[in-house]
Amino acid sequence: MANIKKTFIYSFFIAILLYSCASEPEKEHIQNKQEASKKTIAHNTSSSKSKSFSEDFIIHKPADYNASQLYPVCFIFDSHARANIPLKKYKQIADQFSVVLVASTYSQNGIQLKLIEDHFSQVYSLVKKDIHIDDNNVFTLGFSGGGRVAYHLANKFNYINGAISCGAGINNTKPLTRKHTPFFIGVIGDKDFNYLEMLQTSLGLAKSKYPHHIIEFSGIHEWPDIKTMSTVFQCIFNNCYSSSPNYKLNATIGTIKLETDLKESYKNAFYNKDWDWWEKEIKLIYKLKDKMQESAKKLVYERVLQYLSLMSYLTIDKERKQYGTVNQKYLNIYEQVDPENPEVYYLKALTYEDDKEKMAYFLQLAIEKGLRDKKKLTEEKSFSSLFNSSIFNNMLHTIDSTNQINEI
Repeated sequence: MANIKKTFIYSFFIAILLYSCASEPEKEHIQNKQEASKKTIAHNTSSSKSKSFSEDFIIHKPADYNASQLYPVCFIFDSHARANIPLKKYKQIADQFSVVLVASTYSQNGIQLKLIEDHFSQVYSLVKKDIHIDDNNVFTLGFSGGGRVAYHLANKFNYINGAISCGAGINNTKPLTRKHTPFFIGVIGDKDFNYLEMLQTSLGLAKSKYPHHIIEFSGIHEWPDIKTMSTVFQCIFNNCYSSSPNYKLNATIGTIKLETDLKESYKNAFYNKDWDWWEKEIKLIYKLKDKMQESAKKLVYERVLQYLSLMSYLTIDKERKQYGTVNQKYLNIYEQVDPENPEVYYLKALTYEDDKEKMAYFLQLAIEKGLRDKKKLTEEKSFSSLFNSSIFNNMLHTIDSTNQINEI
């Protein structure tokens, strides 16, 4: 494992290796998880509105909330504006640490930062009227593109004390000129395709003496588990971040070079090699992953599979928008590298527009794997031949029932 506090030569060498991966694309699909419905969480949670926008954020007040007391406030940003996912996941942590959570249903990938800044400023003013905010404990938390938003806002507004970015690194790692530099806490899954990006962020922050801390957990590109997020909150309130932090990430010079080379090679081969080549190559990746004794190298192949999953999805999505078709080669790659992803089977269903039986089979499989967004079925014209069937109605009922259970 690589201790971040290595020599300058070591850091410089790693930085060179990481350069080509500095701007990895945002993952637009969420593996093993789908969008939850935007309903208000029942326990001690309220939806707030203003004249200029509605359902713009959701507040969770801790169980011991007392309107006369000061409370830390955490503003949350998901890359797809799915406020209920982090709220439901972390409300018990908010109760444990007596923190008010405010999750945005507005901020998401594709919205200009200036619009998000203006919107957040209005939200903050509304929250400040409702909550007695502890001015020494205001911080932002985000996942993926939302993590970058969290960091951006912490740099923009002086009243924000720090930012937590999950699953995404940052580009600007230089200390700010303002009196108090906001802290940065990076949280990354060891199988996250953005792992090298976070490693590069950590090196930049350490070099510039920026107050920060990096926390690694076992997982993919997803909101961290409750245990990890509890560690994050403990870090915040115990000031574990510093300009010279002492943490370790599960990487070596050898594994960084291996991962960088593999991704570059596969990026070039993705469009140029046929399915027969890819079928053999994917089998080889799994074989190498399974035979690796060193955990750091095994994780490299895990992240490469996630990277190929991302490339597959983004390429298919782009071609669907441009041509209205699903390329079979890319779909085959997607299925082989990420067989538990419900999006794979949703896309497969789209390829059987002339075969209602197979279309229904793959839609059901997508739901079994975790598809939770009913609109993906009801608003897709390719599924119109199923709309009035009992099997289609049963699918919608299954999604509704699962979403209701998940919100309890």
